[in-house]
Amino acid sequence: MGNLVFELAQANGTRSCRIYCMSRYYYEEGELKDAVSESPDNPSVSFQKQGRKGEWALIELLPLRERLADGTLCLPENPELNRVKFLAENFDFVLITPADEGQRPNYDKNE
Repeated sequence: MGNLVFELAQANGTRSCRIYCMSRYYYEEGELKDAVSESPDNPSVSFQKQGRKGEWALIELLPLRERLADGTLCLPENPELNRVKFLAENFDFVLITPADEGQRPNYDKNE
């Protein structure tokens, strides 16, 4: 869906905003877990480190994209850093969601 909106915007000479969503905290069997603690040294986790348990975090990627494009920031080739490059080159923002205990339907199941 996101790529369709991007392509429609390009075809119409307009712009779109591309947001990549991820979470830092999650519940597993009723216990709060921190995804950062699973791989704290992974460079792509640096986005998740901005998240807080009960808060939203929105990270603008334009400064990172510009620095990669003009060569003022050079990242060596490896899978973890390639993920950072991918996010910077293909999205405008990274959204870190707060901890969520689970999904709830937005309708009455009995109707």
